[in-house]
Amino acid sequence: MTNFPWDKQKLDVATSNNDTLSSFYRYKEQLLDGYLSLHYKWQHSQLIAGVRADGVSFSAYTPQIESGTASGKISKNNGGYLNPLPSVTFMHEFPKNFILHAAWSESVGRPRPNDIAQAQKINCSDDAKNGAECTLSRGNPNLRPRRANNFDVSLDKYFDHGRGVFSVAYFDKMIKDDIYTLSDYQILDGVKTQVTEPLNANKSSLMGVEVSVIDRKIKGPWNWSFDVSANGTWMRGRMNYTASEGTYKLHQLPDQPNYIFNSAVTWHIPQVRGAIRATFSYTPKYLTDPAANPWQNSGYGELASLDLGAWHDITDNIRFKYEVYNLVGAHRTYRMGDRLQQISEKDYYGRSIYFEVVVN
Repeated sequence: MTNFPWDKQKLDVATSNNDTLSSFYRYKEQLLDGYLSLHYKWQHSQLIAGVRADGVSFSAYTPQIESGTASGKISKNNGGYLNPLPSVTFMHEFPKNFILHAAWSESVGRPRPNDIAQAQKINCSDDAKNGAECTLSRGNPNLRPRRANNFDVSLDKYFDHGRGVFSVAYFDKMIKDDIYTLSDYQILDGVKTQVTEPLNANKSSLMGVEVSVIDRKIKGPWNWSFDVSANGTWMRGRMNYTASEGTYKLHQLPDQPNYIFNSAVTWHIPQVRGAIRATFSYTPKYLTDPAANPWQNSGYGELASLDLGAWHDITDNIRFKYEVYNLVGAHRTYRMGDRLQQISEKDYYGRSIYFEVVVN
């Protein structure tokens, strides 16, 4: 693009003004939160029961679009809710450094401001009137917050004089009005248009198991020490949603991979007053945006990332840090299809190298 004649390009004033006006939404929110809890403790057990009041009132100011053009007018939409959210947590200490945690709670997740207040934006090709396809994105002022009943239980085993812990956890969430972004086709002004907007799902659920291990200050030769950590999570999601072609059932929640893995190793070197750390993460391909036709579902491809960092203290107040992100040059792929079997885009990010000087 170095030879592109940028100096000969002319500003489309009408399009620029329309983009500015249609993007100028505002969202004002007021929060009210309160919490009441009761703690009861035995010799080796503890029970915490409580309720949190979660109140929200908002005003969304959305630019008005008339005949596909921003008019400069603003419409106001008011909304809000007040929810009591109870919770119960139980903890018990077993012999030999085993600790059991169990919890049940209700929670609520608010929509993002742009999910509610964003104006509709339409983009058509020059021959749209002859039946070409248009695309339209818009917010949803009637979007409801997602609500969930959550159950979690975990068993932790502490070892290495309390510096290490091995944990196995199970979680289960029943979600009402989950928020997702749907891409659907509608006929608007006689033109087949792809409409993208946030909606509430009919019913969703998510359950999974997480296994993790952490150990710090593992002794090595020459006064070296090591910190190690690793965790893996397996998840199974379900979501029912309705589109123009019917009702569909997903076997995965949007933005939730079926499993993930993370690990890190830190090598502490007192001879240089510093350390070296390597981190690794892996996610398989996963869905991000369901569509009215499952073959148009979109998501990310699998990604394995390795990062490397090091630091050492020059003085008590000055530290040098060196970081290399994406050491192996992994690239992100974007996929489509009912099983995300088609690659629609591939991005090559390369490596990123940073040097920092920290002064305390």
